[in-house]
Amino acid sequence: MSNLTEGRLSATPIRINTSASLQQVLASINQSRPSLTGFVKGWGSIDDPTAPLHGKSKWGGSPIPGNAGLKPAQRSAPTFGAARLYWWVPSKRRAEDLGIQIRDPAAHELCASDVVITDSSVPGRLDGFITVRDEESLAIIRDALASAVSAVDGNSVLELAVGQTRPRDNDFFLWLIWREHHDKALTGRLQLNEIRVVESQDAAYRATSLTEGVDTSRFELLTLISMVRAEFGPIKIKVRDGAHPALYDFELGYDGKFAITLGETHYPTPLGREDKGLFAFLDVAFFVIPELLNAYLGDRDWSASNRRQFIDDCREVLAGPHLTIGLPCVNPVGTGRFYADQLGFVASAPRPDGSVVCSREGIEIIFSPSVSAAGGETLVLTIPDAGDVLLDLRAKGVATTAVGGSARSVDFTVADPDGRTVELRGYAMA
Repeated sequence: MSNLTEGRLSATPIRINTSASLQQVLASINQSRPSLTGFVKGWGSIDDPTAPLHGKSKWGGSPIPGNAGLKPAQRSAPTFGAARLYWWVPSKRRAEDLGIQIRDPAAHELCASDVVITDSSVPGRLDGFITVRDEESLAIIRDALASAVSAVDGNSVLELAVGQTRPRDNDFFLWLIWREHHDKALTGRLQLNEIRVVESQDAAYRATSLTEGVDTSRFELLTLISMVRAEFGPIKIKVRDGAHPALYDFELGYDGKFAITLGETHYPTPLGREDKGLFAFLDVAFFVIPELLNAYLGDRDWSASNRRQFIDDCREVLAGPHLTIGLPCVNPVGTGRFYADQLGFVASAPRPDGSVVCSREGIEIIFSPSVSAAGGETLVLTIPDAGDVLLDLRAKGVATTAVGGSARSVDFTVADPDGRTVELRGYAMA
């Protein structure tokens, strides 16, 4: 459960394609009232008393619903309609603990969530937000709201996760990471204070969560950026508005859903929970996130050159100083094929002197023909996709030995055809 004045403040953007006006939708909403008898969900006001939603009162609680209605333009928000939906959820465990039937009101928890709706600049459309993100609650509120709108316009369509807080693409999150390190002044008013957490997914749909800040000296982040096809988001950030001044701490997903951490969101003047929740929601939903998205879309240098340069810079840091190694080898062609097929190197054709060059990120190994190779030595290499290499070797049945590693890194050895021990270190990517 989440609403503007209580609980964790989360939101999902919505879009309603309808010929109905905002006033007609609100009037239709007010035709449906909640009733504990029969556990009938229904609507009230965001200004309703919240006592029935707390502690023991929420079990078998009965709301005191007011009317959904228009709220005047405030903060950065235009005039908006606001309503609160109430419904009851049965708890089998509570019924068993109390020794009562599941149909008993005392076994039902009163839940509530708010809906904010605004007119749109596009004819035949209303925009808004539902203050929950979980799918189960969303389905309940969506159906109730769709029913109210359909009572006025039977051809209406309600869409979830569509609206002004949804990034055009996931590149927006990579842009934020770049701005964190190059220019934190995102707009004339907004400054990126901190990126606390960033989620990512590589091309193989493997998820990674960087929870210790976004530092481009970190091996995991450098690897993900260098991969190009890795996608970032959701992201948890702190943004400062110099005009108030105010500090907003929130998470934004690629689907436009967001959640505000009110304990880390600060205004210059102390506010009660109700005012702080409403102000923070209106500011983040109608100003902060739209401003960030517009700043991204307007940053032409990013798409023209800075994006490519950022990726190249990360690859350069990841590769480190260029390393050239010369090694004796009994069969340069066979050894080169092993490094290419098993370890991800690119092997050259034999050179006139019979040597073979194997190369990859910042590493060049020259295998020169020799009557005998120096077995027993260890070659230590750091490569970005060491985790993928390890998985591939295991799938092929090639013997490997773990040396170290962690949840996010691998460190293992494998023997090459010359009896040399090759130690590979890198990102686990899992």
